[in-house]
Amino acid sequence: MEDNPQGRASDSFNHPAHSGNTRAMPRRGLVLSLTGLVLMLLFGAFIYSQFALGLDTATPMWLGVGLGAIMFVYGLFRWFRGPSSLDHPHGGTNA
Repeated sequence: MEDNPQGRASDSFNHPAHSGNTRAMPRRGLVLSLTGLVLMLLFGAFIYSQFALGLDTATPMWLGVGLGAIMFVYGLFRWFRGPSSLDHPHGGTNA
């Protein structure tokens, strides 16, 4: 490894979590919110198909809709809030 002008190693481990957004994931909550939206739509489509056929809609698939809604809302929060102080630059958390 070459040293930079400040005398520190130039690897990515020296950068703090708030040094900026990474190129691969500019906003961390985007993928989480999109996955939650897909889950809500997928499980909601199954529930709607049961409703359209005249079957009972009291089904455990509502748990999938609820989980997708929670993921969607938390993903939107992370998307608009930006990086957290617990975010590790290479993924995961420092907690």
